[in-house]
Amino acid sequence: MVPNMLADTLKARSIGADLGTQGPLCSPPGKTPCILSMQPNSIYMFRFCRISGEVLLTDKKAISSFQPNAEFVRSYARVSDMPGSESPEFALLGRSNVGKSSFLNHVFARKALARVSKKPGKTRLANVYKTADGSFWVDLPGYGYATAGREEKKGWSALIDRYVRDRTCLYGIVWLLDVRHPGLRMDQQAGEWLESIALPVLPVMTKCDKLSRNNVQKNVAAFRRLFRFVEEPILFTTTETRTREQFWNRFFEWKARIVS
Repeated sequence: MVPNMLADTLKARSIGADLGTQGPLCSPPGKTPCILSMQPNSIYMFRFCRISGEVLLTDKKAISSFQPNAEFVRSYARVSDMPGSESPEFALLGRSNVGKSSFLNHVFARKALARVSKKPGKTRLANVYKTADGSFWVDLPGYGYATAGREEKKGWSALIDRYVRDRTCLYGIVWLLDVRHPGLRMDQQAGEWLESIALPVLPVMTKCDKLSRNNVQKNVAAFRRLFRFVEEPILFTTTETRTREQFWNRFFEWKARIVS
């Protein structure tokens, strides 16, 4: 039975947009079904019928029972110290002060999972987290911290580059970008580097609550022109619970496509 909380949505003749400001909820016929959290801790599959204008469940059973939870495992200064893993890994990448720690705490609903500092540049190691679905997330040092010394920056860059290039169990990168600042040189350099790596990238626009809706859309369009994202950027803020749900909906859909 379809959960009551979305019964009206599923009866709707059409859905033009998602819960907030992102793209269509539904996938075209013949395409990979989208994944939508229809009740706490449950994921369902559905398709959009263009003829009838209805959303159709393709599987009425929950295909996953994922609770957004994670546990800190360990920090590593060198990739060579990291043990081998048969589980999928996902890297968290972003400019210093983009809000990676706050992002982790919010998406996993844990206030103190990652330490949040008022001073940027505190993530200087590769911090590994094990998630409830058995995969691992690796929070990499933030790039572009202006007051860090040259040798320190060089060490961070080497750690990030070596991990992303050499880690065979790394399936994709969650790239955090501050929606207020499209076109920063350090982000452009990171984008060029990511293009050379050729790994799947899921872009997340942070701090969307700091701008008006119109300015968010304007800046996201600028990011799209600049980076030519394969994936539609996810709009995110730590001030709203719904952005956590929206992130997981998109993350699971992305993960299903890149992890065989």
